[in-house]
Amino acid sequence: MEYVNTMVMNDTNLTKTTVLDSVIKIYETLEGSKLCEEKMNKVCEELKILEDYLGCTRIQAALFSIIFALQNKSGNAINLEMISNHVNESFLYLIKYKKDLNELVLKYILDNVGTDETQEYLSKKNVKTNYVVSQSVVDSIIENLPLNKELGHKMSSEIFWAINNLIMGYVHSEISQYEYTSQLLDVEKKFSYNSIIKNVVEKYPQDIDARILLYSLVYRTINGSDYQDEDEGEGFNFNIFPAKNFVKVRGQIRNNSYHLITDGYVLKKLVMADMGFGRPMINAVLTLTKKGVETFFGEESANYEVEDEVISKEALLRQFLLEHSKTYDTEMYFQRKLRLLKQQEDANSDLELVKKARKIIPDASNRFIFYSCCNYFMNLNMVSTLVTTLKYMYGDGQEFFKKVHEYRDEKSFLQKEGFIVLEKNENIYNSTFSLGDRAYELLYGKNADLFVKKISQDSIIEPNKLKKKTLFYPEGILSQIDMLKKSLDQKNLSAMQKRLEAKALPKGVAILLYGAPGTGKTESVYQIAKATNRKIYHVDISETKSMWFGESEKLIKKIFTNYKNLCKACDRKHENTPILLFNEADAIISKRKSVESSNVAQTENAIQNIILEQLETLDGIMIATTNLCENMDKAFERRFLFKIKFDKPGIKERSLIWKSKLPSLSDEDAETIARKFDFSGGEIDNIVRKTELDEIISGEKTEFSKIEELCKFERLSAKESRMGFCS
Repeated sequence: MEYVNTMVMNDTNLTKTTVLDSVIKIYETLEGSKLCEEKMNKVCEELKILEDYLGCTRIQAALFSIIFALQNKSGNAINLEMISNHVNESFLYLIKYKKDLNELVLKYILDNVGTDETQEYLSKKNVKTNYVVSQSVVDSIIENLPLNKELGHKMSSEIFWAINNLIMGYVHSEISQYEYTSQLLDVEKKFSYNSIIKNVVEKYPQDIDARILLYSLVYRTINGSDYQDEDEGEGFNFNIFPAKNFVKVRGQIRNNSYHLITDGYVLKKLVMADMGFGRPMINAVLTLTKKGVETFFGEESANYEVEDEVISKEALLRQFLLEHSKTYDTEMYFQRKLRLLKQQEDANSDLELVKKARKIIPDASNRFIFYSCCNYFMNLNMVSTLVTTLKYMYGDGQEFFKKVHEYRDEKSFLQKEGFIVLEKNENIYNSTFSLGDRAYELLYGKNADLFVKKISQDSIIEPNKLKKKTLFYPEGILSQIDMLKKSLDQKNLSAMQKRLEAKALPKGVAILLYGAPGTGKTESVYQIAKATNRKIYHVDISETKSMWFGESEKLIKKIFTNYKNLCKACDRKHENTPILLFNEADAIISKRKSVESSNVAQTENAIQNIILEQLETLDGIMIATTNLCENMDKAFERRFLFKIKFDKPGIKERSLIWKSKLPSLSDEDAETIARKFDFSGGEIDNIVRKTELDEIISGEKTEFSKIEELCKFERLSAKESRMGFCS
């Protein structure tokens, strides 16, 4: 390699820069003399200038000056023999300065021509001593510019790249443990001047394992990468450590108790790598924290901007769930999985999920399944299959099949308590678990409703969408309706619920409106909701009848869960408590049937039991309307706080209804038709609709005689049809 002579020896150039002047003065003074203190003291001031400029020792500054001058004079690379010809020292004597020259190479002040000096130096291989001053250094000195700060960065990169190669050589069994440790200690000694190595050794002088990990992380920080270790079944395989400490250190890193982590220098994260056979593959990622970079890089830390990562509660929760997934290995004994689960929970005992789950899910195997389902939801954004999830816990034995039957039949603790939901399929391998609403409450607290499946807007009736109507009740019903409206005023309702709760009484308000059809039960609910400014969650009973045995019970449970979530949402928005309306609820509150009669009877009885249980813990307002009044089960009768019977309107009420619907009727005609036909309000509405249609067709106002004629054909028979069980 040829180098252009860039040095011009004349008086003008000598005055351009102090550094260049110092280099020339040192070169000339040492010519033909020994490298002794007496001779170097003659250029003490110049050597100090060069030491500060290059960041090197006194002898390194002297050798640099000689190489710099000889290189620019000859245009060639310089070796030890050429240096010995310039000074009065033998070639063999100068070998002792090889260490100093190599340090200048590692600082990128000198280049080693034709070799990879750093790698070979650390591997204790012989190298040729052919040195040249780096071109950037030559340019900086001649142009009187500060030395490029990137040189220190490149020096550190080169050192730690070589150290990492040494570490990887041990990992891949290319060198023995003894040789590995010996070489690493030798490297630390040889490069003790390096500020990063100096900081690491000073912080952990007796802990070689910590230093090994830090050197590996320093290298990756310089090169912008993380240290990742792939999942190896039951634990992390951080095999960069000597064998004697491998298990101990790995365990501490796994549990986040390793002192580099607790000291705040290293951060451990878990990331999803891939999926294999339905199993999440996890990588552990170690990085230096901002504190770690500032501590060990010192002045160089400015070159490596690291965000001060604050792990959120949700991130910690995700890490715990990923950590839990490490125990999925089906070859692991059942009891060992539970022991690992306990260790994981102990290590994350400050997480709200762990605190609450331990309290309300006492059985550890149930928590194992629960955490597994949560992991699939939070980290994989998917549901888990029944078969795979249960195999994680129970393997392939008889216990597994027992649990499959238990979950398929909706008899497991987690299903009964609303933590998980099984989406059934004829093929159990396609049946999947999803999170229940109680699981969302544990995971997200007050924000759970953000993740819960929203109630269909078709089922929600907003109070401002309801039209105000005037209803006419017999005197006895009117007073009860007025009392109900006052009771459901939000201020009165809250006061009543506090008193009931203080006396350990159910604080929910359950209301039954019963009586003949068309008597205004449903419309009364609408008008109460409008008057008290409440939403209505309207339930269609027919939608709870499912073709799958057991599905109807699940749907009923979901209705009450939806209502609870709606109550929470209304409370958060400072809206009044909504009303849960079971309209035409005859089938679900009638007397229970003999279980031997049919599967349908069993299902209906099961639905009734669920509703009775929910009424005990109801916090809001439930209103049921029904046509029955004699066939209602006694258990329901006890649980309804208000029970209002809707009789057919009397002559006075019917007359008022006719008058309100057809204002053109005279008082006399309204009373006449009211006496003649004992219609309900719903039947009167039908006649009014027919008169509207008649006026459109004929273009004329409907005569009273035509109205009477329409009334005659309203019912299917001359006699009034009896409906429900009302007398």
